[in-house]
Parts: sequence; C-alpha cells; structure tokens
Amino acid sequence: MEAPQSVQTPSVNTIARFAYSAAVLLFLTGLFKAMSTFQGSAYLNLRHPIFPISNSSFYLSLGIFEMGLAYFLTRRDVLRMTVPTLVILSIVFCACRVSVHLMHFKESCYSLGNAVEWFGIKPDVGDLIAKGILFYLLLGSSWLMIPIRSGRYSTGR
Repeated sequence: MEAPQSVQTPSVNTIARFAYSAAVLLFLTGLFKAMSTFQGSAYLNLRHPIFPISNSSFYLSLGIFEMGLAYFLTRRDVLRMTVPTLVILSIVFCACRVSVHLMHFKESCYSLGNAVEWFGIKPDVGDLIAKGILFYLLLGSSWLMIPIRSGRYSTGR
C-alpha cells in the first residue's frame, strides 16, 4: 500500500543527513565533556545531582558514550535504527533536564562541558545552546519517526 501523495515520506538521504548532523553535534558535545573532565574544577568533584557518582566520572562516561553514539549514527548499515535511537536518547536527555530542574538545581547546564568558558560564552547562552541542540535532536528525530512508525518509510530503492 503506497502512501498518499499529500504525505511526504523522508528518504534514506534525508534520514542520513539528519543522522550525520546529529552525529556531529553529539561528537562535539561528547568531546567537550570528556576534555573538560581533565581540567579539574570544584564542580567536577561534587556528586552528580541525579546519579550517585562524581560529576567528573559522569561527564567522562557520558562524553565517551556520545562520541561512540556519533560513530554509530554515521554507519549506513544501521541507518534504520538511527531515528529510534535518537528519539530514545532525546527523551532520556529531556527527562534528565526536567529532573534537574524539578530538583531546583542552581548550577548552569554542563552539557557543553567547559566549552562555554573556552569560547567566552555566557553560561545562560551556553545553556540555551545546549537546549537548542536537545530540541533539534528531539524534534528532528520525532518528525522522522512518524512516517517510520506508520509504515510510510521510503527505502530509496
């Protein structure tokens, strides 16, 4: 059964372009987090507000995970899994953001590591950039997920 003409289905190239853009963003944020853990700061020695480990251990682990995920997203043989993976990842990141907000945690978001300081960006602007990346991943992957879930996925063949 073919999709109606009024419904635009994303092609493999569209999904691949989104996956590559998400991979670049995740690789950069992961690299910033991992590099930041080696600089040392009082914040990194504190306990993470959600998980029972130090911020340093958490951000190093998360940075390595994000860089590995970036590699996964660039592989064309697993392209069909990239969109659901990004939807799940974005939902988890949103849940962490919301839980930190509900805990009235006063520190600025460390999603970009110390890159905010390195580039001379104000913490509030860095937080907005991190939220922008999160919304890009969430909205983009969710938009691409709708045709995949409904069976209107174009394989490009």
